[in-house]
Amino acid sequence: MTAQALPDLTDLLSAGAACTRIVNTVEAGTTLEAAARVMREAHVGCVVVVDRLAGESGVVGVLTDRDITVSAVALGLDARVLRAGDLMSREVATVREDDSLGVVLDRMRERGVRRIPVVSESGGLVGLISFDDLLAALSLQVNAMTEALVTGRMNEAARRV
Repeated sequence: MTAQALPDLTDLLSAGAACTRIVNTVEAGTTLEAAARVMREAHVGCVVVVDRLAGESGVVGVLTDRDITVSAVALGLDARVLRAGDLMSREVATVREDDSLGVVLDRMRERGVRRIPVVSESGGLVGLISFDDLLAALSLQVNAMTEALVTGRMNEAARRV
């Protein structure tokens, strides 16, 4: 049995490396109907609400499918009139690209959220990290640990022959 090459795990230990770099965004003035259409077409459960200044998108909020459903549709409000800025979460937790996955998990736990925008040093949006992204990164780490155990056992058995 030969060991398979695993990815460099040190690269997966930062928010910037583990996040999704293609982020669906809308501006605060976007109607809820249009924001919901973006989510549907991209098969995602949230959009990051941004303010586009000087070519860099600054995070101003997060709007989820649940926000639209519970706070607008369930109350009979008109999604064609309401704007993303009306329902978005305004106190957005963010992490920086170089923050560790431990920091990301702590921030998720503190805020009770499953997705956090990843920002550059200057505050521009660079990605979105989700609980699923954390699980994928941790799964690669557990796989590497398992591989180390198996290789160690194989080496020990070969030495005993």
